[in-house]
Amino acid sequence: MWTKTISVTERKKGVYVNFCQQLFHKYGKSVSPALVERLYECFQGITWYLQLSMNEAFTMVERGGHVGEEVYGQILNHLVDSKRFTFEDRYASLTEKQKMVLLAIASEFPNQPTLTSQEFISTYGLKTASSVQTAVKGLVEKGILTDSHGVRRPTDLLFMLWLKDF
Repeated sequence: MWTKTISVTERKKGVYVNFCQQLFHKYGKSVSPALVERLYECFQGITWYLQLSMNEAFTMVERGGHVGEEVYGQILNHLVDSKRFTFEDRYASLTEKQKMVLLAIASEFPNQPTLTSQEFISTYGLKTASSVQTAVKGLVEKGILTDSHGVRRPTDLLFMLWLKDF
């Protein structure tokens, strides 16, 4: 007998969708599973961002109402816009090389590109792997990227979304 294997990530996402639906229902509201799934994927299952975005969804709907996937963009726009001035200041403090590398990383978000690969460098018109490494080192020092065992990730996913639309 063949059985479908469900990944741990998919299982966690399913648990979170059920949790949100139950919570909305408790207060006489409903939420689309597709909306919860899209937010879960966008924020890579990170609890803080999920709570922030689901709180936004919750406040968008009245008792007896339903919030659907069509508000996905509106939720992201509101969250990003609420931190726009902070993001503008943070971006202005970067060197030109750091800005170029960060915009390239944001263009790939939520994917995690190999920052020093020739494909990444040529796709985004970056000069050399060493110049990318120098820029990334500065971004790590400024707390914009983390470095965990050689894997560099953004520390603020909302900042990445802001940069995507920059």
